[in-house]
Amino acid sequence: MAHSSQWMSDHFHPRPSVVDDDKLAIARARHAKGESVTAIAKALGISRATLYRHIGESA
Repeated sequence: MAHSSQWMSDHFHPRPSVVDDDKLAIARARHAKGESVTAIAKALGISRATLYRHIGESA
Protein backbone atom coordinates (compact mmCIF):
# COMPACT_ATOMS: atom_id res chain seq x y z
CA MET A 1 0.00 0.00 0.00
CA ALA A 2 1.48 3.35 -1.03
CA HIS A 3 1.08 6.34 1.24
CA SER A 4 0.61 9.91 0.12
CA SER A 5 3.38 12.42 0.67
CA GLN A 6 1.10 14.28 3.10
CA TRP A 7 0.67 11.12 5.19
CA MET A 8 4.43 10.58 5.16
CA SER A 9 5.15 14.14 6.31
CA ASP A 10 2.54 13.85 9.07
CA HIS A 11 3.86 10.54 10.42
CA PHE A 12 7.62 10.45 9.92
CA HIS A 13 9.92 12.94 11.55
CA PRO A 14 13.72 12.94 11.64
CA ARG A 15 15.33 12.06 14.93
CA PRO A 16 16.63 15.00 16.92
CA SER A 17 20.41 15.29 16.92
CA VAL A 18 22.32 14.29 20.05
CA VAL A 19 24.90 16.92 19.16
CA ASP A 20 23.63 20.43 19.80
CA ASP A 21 25.49 23.58 18.82
CA ASP A 22 27.20 23.89 22.21
CA LYS A 23 28.53 20.32 22.16
CA LEU A 24 29.68 20.74 18.58
CA ALA A 25 31.56 23.96 19.41
CA ILE A 26 33.26 22.25 22.35
CA ALA A 27 34.15 19.23 20.24
CA ARG A 28 35.59 21.35 17.42
CA ALA A 29 37.68 23.42 19.82
CA ARG A 30 39.06 20.33 21.55
CA HIS A 31 39.74 18.64 18.22
CA ALA A 32 41.56 21.75 16.93
CA LYS A 33 43.84 21.56 19.99
CA GLY A 34 44.77 18.01 19.01
CA GLU A 35 42.61 15.99 21.40
CA SER A 36 41.58 12.60 20.07
CA VAL A 37 38.08 12.06 18.76
CA THR A 38 37.79 9.05 21.08
CA ALA A 39 38.48 11.18 24.17
CA ILE A 40 36.17 13.98 23.03
CA ALA A 41 33.31 11.60 22.24
CA LYS A 42 33.67 9.85 25.60
CA ALA A 43 33.67 13.17 27.47
CA LEU A 44 30.57 14.38 25.62
CA GLY A 45 28.71 11.07 25.89
CA ILE A 46 28.36 10.49 22.15
CA SER A 47 29.75 7.88 19.78
CA ARG A 48 32.89 8.44 17.74
CA ALA A 49 30.88 7.88 14.55
CA THR A 50 28.44 10.62 15.52
CA LEU A 51 31.27 12.99 16.34
CA TYR A 52 33.08 12.28 13.07
CA ARG A 53 29.84 12.85 11.15
CA HIS A 54 29.22 16.24 12.77
CA ILE A 55 32.82 17.41 12.60
CA GLY A 56 32.87 16.46 8.92
CA GLU A 57 29.78 18.57 8.18
CA SER A 58 31.78 21.76 8.52
CA ALA A 59 34.89 20.55 6.68
